[in-house]
Amino acid sequence: MPANITIVGNLGRDPETRYTPNGNMNVQFTVAVNQRGRDSGGQQQDRTNWYRVTAWERLAEQLDRMAQQGWLVKGRQVFVSGRFEAREYTGNDGQLRTSLDITAS
Repeated sequence: MPANITIVGNLGRDPETRYTPNGNMNVQFTVAVNQRGRDSGGQQQDRTNWYRVTAWERLAEQLDRMAQQGWLVKGRQVFVSGRFEAREYTGNDGQLRTSLDITAS
């Protein structure tokens, strides 16, 4: 069941604009959220979680315009709010993986 989430992180790649077969626009990009903390031995640890973000319809149109104007580029800090869902899948190497997906609102 999807939950609501808000993240602040950096764009992992430039946004990509796509269209569904029936013509609906969507914009997809990845966001890296970095966390710093200490492990059980007291050593400083950096951890990065990657989120796949998809925006639809009017929000996708706005994000597409922002990307074309140079506001949304790889490395830029962004704020994302939307519905969160963790999906499990099997990678090409046969390992079970988890995809952290956000449908932006």
